[in-house]
Amino acid sequence: MNVYLLHGTVDDWTPGRMAHQNYVPRPALETYLRQRDRPFAAWCRDATAGDVLTVDDATRAGADACLAARQLGHEVVFFVNAFQIASGQPYFFSLLDAAIDARTVDSVSYAGHTFVLAGAGEIQRFRRSAKTNLASMAVSDALTAATELAQLLGAPEVRVADHQQPLLLNELCRLRAAGVAIENHGWSHVEIGALDDAALVQHVVDGREWLQRSLSVEANLYAVPFGVSDVPMHLQERVGAAYFLCDARLPPRRLSARCWNRRELTTKLQTMNRLSSYISLRAEFYDAGGRREAKD
Repeated sequence: MNVYLLHGTVDDWTPGRMAHQNYVPRPALETYLRQRDRPFAAWCRDATAGDVLTVDDATRAGADACLAARQLGHEVVFFVNAFQIASGQPYFFSLLDAAIDARTVDSVSYAGHTFVLAGAGEIQRFRRSAKTNLASMAVSDALTAATELAQLLGAPEVRVADHQQPLLLNELCRLRAAGVAIENHGWSHVEIGALDDAALVQHVVDGREWLQRSLSVEANLYAVPFGVSDVPMHLQERVGAAYFLCDARLPPRRLSARCWNRRELTTKLQTMNRLSSYISLRAEFYDAGGRREAKD
C-alpha cells in the first residue's frame, strides 16, 4: 500500500504563481483519478485494501480535491487544522504566498540577507527562509509576522486567494456527508519540532477534541504539519492509531508500526498538466495549417 498526498486543486492553475505552487489543476487530478487501475481505498492499517489518497490543510482547494475524488469513486482522507476552521483566519503561508505574488518591490532585506526577487530561484529562496522562520511561531504570531512581510513586500492590502481561504464548519460537514474521512492535522499548522512534549500532545489532542465536539468525528489519524518532523517514540501512542509524514528524504512507505511516509502527487500532476497543454497547443497549431520551417 502507498499513501499519497495532495493539498488541493485550482481551476486557473498558473506556473510560477506562489499561490498555486502547492496545488494542482483540477483537470489533471480528474484525469489521473479516471486513469488509475484501482480506485483509492479507505484507510486500512493492515495495508490490505489498496492505495490511500490524503489531502492536507483546511482550505477550499483541499475540499475541492476531496469532492473530485468522491465524485469519481475514490475514498479520500482529509487532514484539517481546527484553528483555521474555528477562527476563519488563513494559514500564514497562504498570506505569504499572496504577498509574494502581489509584491511591488524588486528586492527585500530579510533575516540578514538581501533577496533580489527577479528570478524564480531567488523568490523560492526568500519564501523558504520566511516560511522556516514563521513555521515555528505560535499561530497568532505567525500571522502577524506574515502581515509584516506583506508590508515589507509592498503589498499591505493583499488578500488571500479564494482557493486558499479556510473552510467553514458547514462546508466541512458537507464533506463528511459526501463520504470524505475527516482526520486530524493538529490544532494549527505549527512545526512540531519546535514544541516540547506537553505542547505537542496538546496540539494533537486539541485538534482531535475539536473534531469530536464539532462534527462527532473520532479522529484517530494524525498528519504532521509540514511533514518532516517525526513524533518522538514515547509520545506516539498519545498521538493516535497512525501518523503520517511527507518527507522526500525518506522512502515513501511504512516506516514503523505507527508511521507512514507519503508520496507527494503535486509535481506529477502539475507535469501532466503542462504536457497536456503542450500537446493541445501543438494540435491547434497544425489544425490551423501551421508548418515547421524548413532548415537550410
